[in-house]
Amino acid sequence: MKVLAWSCAFVALVAAAGCRHGQPAGPSPTLSPGERDRIERRIRLYFGKVADLPDDVRFELAALEPVPESTLVRGELEVANELGSRRVPFVVTRDGRYLAQGSLADLDLDPYVETMRRIRTDGRPARGAADAAATLVVYLDFQCPFCARSWRTLLEGLLPRYGNRLRLVFKNFPLADVHPWAEPAAAAAECAYAADEALYFTLAEAFFAAQETITAETVDVFVRDRVAAVAGKAAPAVLACIADGSGLARARADAEEGAGLGVRSTPTMFLNGRKLEGARPLEDLVAAVDAALAPATAEPD
Repeated sequence: MKVLAWSCAFVALVAAAGCRHGQPAGPSPTLSPGERDRIERRIRLYFGKVADLPDDVRFELAALEPVPESTLVRGELEVANELGSRRVPFVVTRDGRYLAQGSLADLDLDPYVETMRRIRTDGRPARGAADAAATLVVYLDFQCPFCARSWRTLLEGLLPRYGNRLRLVFKNFPLADVHPWAEPAAAAAECAYAADEALYFTLAEAFFAAQETITAETVDVFVRDRVAAVAGKAAPAVLACIADGSGLARARADAEEGAGLGVRSTPTMFLNGRKLEGARPLEDLVAAVDAALAPATAEPD
């Protein structure tokens, strides 16, 4: 999508400092309707003038919420026209006077922990113990050859090395603009998982093994044939799920989540919140997992 040229008109201003931990409690943790209306009105008025926006441009405020223990409010300004849209994060003082463009970072928080809090791992295809000390979340694309390589490295090389200390969680990030059958494959895999987790892994293996022969024109037939061959009594439910779009919706939810975390390519992994990009060799992954496990295995001081 083409970046809107007028987005550069958003000017960063200096924001007032907020309260820190251990200081007296700040304002209410929720915005009153009056506060929300005042902030929205002032932001609309300001950017309507400073950006000199064309008539076809519209902008809306989203995700407006107070920052805990501070006098700040964060949100996103969505700007759009026929070329597309862009969301710009901002922070504004609660009285609506000062605004700064960009995300607010709380230096008291561990960014790895916060990243993991944003990733849904329950109810997702996984291998390894649920209470493992290290969790590796993998965003993958079934048409991506690097994902096929990582799949084998993770399941055949990495997981057996750590036993119940490592958990692998698999999520969808189909690159539909360059891989025309990746999204239908992700939808089918989601429907297979809804029927039986083992069936998800069977279908995923089939996609990776047949990457060079599947096409956008044949993927539906491939899925139907594979499901009929391996799903048994669950086959009608899997095919019905594919037909009604349920699997596609879940696959796209994964992709939206990944995009919000900065995923741009596949495979992209998060190891206890630490981002790892690309098809890493086994030795690199071992070093990363060893480092992630070190705090859990270290002797107390």
